Formats: sequence, structure tokens, C-alpha cells
Amino acid sequence: MKPEIVEQEKIRILGIQRRIDPMTADYQKLWRDELVPYYATIGRLGKGQGWFGVYFPAEEEGRVDFVAGMAIDDLDEVPEGLVVREIKGGKLALFRCGLAELGETWRNIHTRWLPEAGYTEDEQRTCMEYFPPGCHEGRAKVEIGVPIEWPCCESLLYWTRLSSGDSLVPEVCR
Repeated sequence: MKPEIVEQEKIRILGIQRRIDPMTADYQKLWRDELVPYYATIGRLGKGQGWFGVYFPAEEEGRVDFVAGMAIDDLDEVPEGLVVREIKGGKLALFRCGLAELGETWRNIHTRWLPEAGYTEDEQRTCMEYFPPGCHEGRAKVEIGVPIEWPCCESLLYWTRLSSGDSLVPEVCR
């Protein structure tokens, strides 16, 4: 399991938002039943053809604000029943898997890859899934984006170049 590490630009998403427990949510019902009434509106205003599932932090322990929708450019007015949320830019670990392996891939990210990779999940940003056209038929892979950062602690040193010359000096990561 080796992700591609990318620098993600910010993305604005138009979609439905539901507060869920990501471990027990009925995603099929959410995508199939709750999104369908808005499908044409989102599709008309969205850019591209793929759909996003985005997990925004919520105030409630163990719950997230899940947004199912499409990327958009600017929008003058948000249609009733929909929200616009922004995914912040930054470093992202990008994993690809088949739709049937989505749950298992998430589990492996959190139980194997993150602990072994040396990164920590940036909990100030959002995790996301991108469903490109063809992923339901197995012709394309789903992308899972996990915002990451290097862990910092006071005992961790890094080297920085002085602005006055070529000398490198150690500094404590803050």
C-alpha cells in the first residue's frame, strides 16, 4: 500500500451534508436515496464528471459532517437543500482502490500505513473520496485523500539555511 504524496489545491464542493458516524453510516442509502433528488442540479452546476465524498470535522465526538457532491467554481446562489464547503489545500496521501475495497483500504490506511509511514493525519483538514466516472463498473479506481503532515515535537530537530549565507543550523520543530 503505497500512496502518491501530492500537494492538493483547495476545492469547493456543492452537495448534500449529513452528520454521520463514519463507522456505521449507511452510505448506499445516503448516495442512492438522499442525493438522488439533487443529482441533476449538482451535475448541472458542478465541474468535471466525478463525485466527492468529504468528511468534515464536527463538534460531536465520533461524528463528521459528510458532504456528497461535486467540485464547483464560483456560485452566486446555493440551491435550497444544498451546501457549499471548501476542502483546504495542502499535502495529501492519495490512495487508489476499487469500489469494493473502499472499507478495507480505509482500515489499512489507519491501522498500517499511517503508523508505519512517519506521517500523522492533519485533523484540521478533511479526508475525502473521489469517485471518477467508471468506478462503479470497475473501469476506474476510487481515490482516497488523507491530509497529512510531519509529526512535530520539541525534541525533533531540522536543519535550516541561514538567510545570510550557506550555513545550516539546527532548529527545533514547532
